[in-house]
Amino acid sequence: MLYVGLRPKNLHRFALTDVNDSHVRDVRRPDVQPGATGRALSALRPAGTVLFGEDRREAATRGEFLDAGTAVRVLRIEQNRIIVEQA
Repeated sequence: MLYVGLRPKNLHRFALTDVNDSHVRDVRRPDVQPGATGRALSALRPAGTVLFGEDRREAATRGEFLDAGTAVRVLRIEQNRIIVEQA
């Protein structure tokens, strides 16, 4: 049984053969620049979801609480966070 189980043909059934070619959305990409405007999809307390054109992104304020539907403007991008204020 050990000989049959360890044959390459049988081991191939348990191997991962799918290729993952997806990518992670990186906020440092140039599609969201300081000064860009968007709309808050969720309440920003102080972090939440903002819609920039067709892209949904996680964003944070400087400590303010903003309601959903509020227009926001990008102040800066710090490392991997988008910092916004009310427009």
